[in-house]
Amino acid sequence: MKYTFKGLDGTTNEETLVEVILTKSLLLHATPRDRSQNILKEGLLIGMPTTKSIIPQEAIFLTEVSDSPCTNDLFRYYNDWCVIVVDTSKIPNHKFYRDFFAQPNMDNIGKENKHVMCFENIPAKAIKKIAELN
Repeated sequence: MKYTFKGLDGTTNEETLVEVILTKSLLLHATPRDRSQNILKEGLLIGMPTTKSIIPQEAIFLTEVSDSPCTNDLFRYYNDWCVIVVDTSKIPNHKFYRDFFAQPNMDNIGKENKHVMCFENIPAKAIKKIAELN
């Protein structure tokens, strides 16, 4: 699948997306805590304001659960953030693609990028848990 987006300078770019076959049924999504109650009611929605992305995209960004350091950036924020746990078994027809925007994690050299993106809303029924960071 080809994905077209505008860069910081306004130029149009295109990437070939790599579909990811998930090996585990959980994905993680970091978000400001003040959004958590709304996410519990409505799910994760395309077009919600972004806080981590420099270039707004019509996508939802998540991270595969992993024991490798590639999930470190989920926890680089402060006490006003939480982690949304998504149960992908509740959304079996959603497709996930490798997040080519993800910054390389220097602790993760030689290991696969575990960041993914999808282009469909994630309904509230797929939100398994919200973990608040303290």
